[in-house]
Amino acid sequence: MMKNNLAELQEKFKAYSAKNFPNATDQDSLHSTGNGPYDPDMDARVAKLEAIAENTKDSLKDLRTDLRDLRSEIKDLRKDGLSAVKWLLGLGATATVAVGGIALRILMTMPNH
Repeated sequence: MMKNNLAELQEKFKAYSAKNFPNATDQDSLHSTGNGPYDPDMDARVAKLEAIAENTKDSLKDLRTDLRDLRSEIKDLRKDGLSAVKWLLGLGATATVAVGGIALRILMTMPNH
């Protein structure tokens, strides 16, 4: 029973191959030359794909480098921002104390009613 199914599948495959790939004369010719009868331009297509893969690889390297630099710049911006916030808080506190002191001085010099 299994042999019948296998033989039937082989026949279907041969019929399919003959119908869809009329230039193919021998199924083993795909492996013998490397230039299979199904696509004579395979070498050019593979070369093009390899070039695209190489360009993609280079682009990814550039992106990784840019991302690393960007992370470093963001870290520096955070430090600078935190420093600026500290300065602003310090100046705000100083201004508040100064204005409070001036107001207290004015209140102390006013005559009592």
